[in-house]
Amino acid sequence: MLYRSYARLVAVIFVALVSAITVDAFAQTSGGGKLLFRVQIGDRGMKTDAISKGKTLTDYSEVTLPGSLIKPPLKLAPVAKANAKFDTPVNAAAADFTAEKSDDADWIVSMFAPGDRANVKSMLADRAMRERNRGIFAHKDARYVRGQANYKNYVLLFIVDGNLDNAANVLAFVKTPDGFRRTNALSADDTFDIVWSALRLGEVKPAK
Repeated sequence: MLYRSYARLVAVIFVALVSAITVDAFAQTSGGGKLLFRVQIGDRGMKTDAISKGKTLTDYSEVTLPGSLIKPPLKLAPVAKANAKFDTPVNAAAADFTAEKSDDADWIVSMFAPGDRANVKSMLADRAMRERNRGIFAHKDARYVRGQANYKNYVLLFIVDGNLDNAANVLAFVKTPDGFRRTNALSADDTFDIVWSALRLGEVKPAK
């Protein structure tokens, strides 16, 4: 789980539903190769670094990464725990969705890379956070993948849980000896922040 605050990107364990926003950031046609992420600095979660480089809130941040959009979005249904696979980021995302819906703390923790697990376990011990996360996933019957990008040694999936009109979230996956697992290692990363913010309030399109 990963929750994004627009005051700062916080590494917590659940994917927050931003139900008040209908996002139209995705270009209408999919493309291979590279993706351009562009967002006004005032709409970013992490503004300080950009402003300190001499830019203003009305300027734009942008980054180009290897990746593609998926149209129509790929629908992931919950999978049985015994059938969960981690050979690809997409399969890991399906397992993660099922774990979140199950509210099985040990299974949720196992969805993350080893370096993240202690923090995730601690957050799951917070009763209020656990209840909030349970409520978020209780009525969602599917997860959709709208695209992906590669950044450093991570694979970033653009996912929507439930209704496709909901805001997209970015889940970061890293390869471990046990297959792909989620990670919050990019929570304070400037490039990741641009990707996250562009998906909500900016522009994402195939780069020429």
